[in-house]
Amino acid sequence: MAGIMELKEARPVTGGNILIIDALNLAFRYKHSGEQYFATKYIDVVKSLARSYDCAHVIITSDLGSSQYRLNIYPDYKGDRREKVANQTEEEKEEFEVFFEEFNNTLDLIKDEFPVLKYKGVEADDIAAYLTHRQFKDWEGDIWLVSSDKDWDLLLEDNVHRFSYVTRKEYTLENWEEHYDWPHSMAMDKITLLESRELGLSELYSLLNSSETHSIYMDSCLYLENMYISKIQTSSGKIYYGISN
Repeated sequence: MAGIMELKEARPVTGGNILIIDALNLAFRYKHSGEQYFATKYIDVVKSLARSYDCAHVIITSDLGSSQYRLNIYPDYKGDRREKVANQTEEEKEEFEVFFEEFNNTLDLIKDEFPVLKYKGVEADDIAAYLTHRQFKDWEGDIWLVSSDKDWDLLLEDNVHRFSYVTRKEYTLENWEEHYDWPHSMAMDKITLLESRELGLSELYSLLNSSETHSIYMDSCLYLENMYISKIQTSSGKIYYGISN
């Protein structure tokens, strides 16, 4: 890395729109297409997106291990993914090793163009949550999130939007009803209930229409979210922040 800075120092000092990239998520675009070497294309896509959304500032957010906070609460967090990794064939393991080697090479290259934020035990969406709801809470321009992960829709605000490279669609509070059958205020409920893996969609819709369920899940989930953002904000740890010299 070209340097290590506190997260608070990542705030741009001038106006304009901001582009926040879900780094690993975007890299999987090339994994799925079978491209082994994609660093140059990756950087070109980020620059193209910045131009498309008139973003004067670009921030790359990346995981550095699974969320330690969530693991402490729920030790089986993403346990299904760990199980899939454990059951990989030797060929699959080798493919992923090659992919992550190129992904890390991409981050090493892109840090000379844009800041790269990585924090041990914190995932990219948590960094994005801190940026959009704390660091840039009063930002006057638009903030564009680039991720195909629907969980990032939890971060939407009047000036915070998401673009998915998979669907090639934009997700905003203004067009929310074009994409989903529930209001944005219930997005946390939907994710929580679906990820319990015990409900079908019909049961989910029924529960989402229950004011009692909505209150229970919103209270508990927002409590956890606020605690986690607070943990990032007050931590004495460092953010790995790559900038050009």
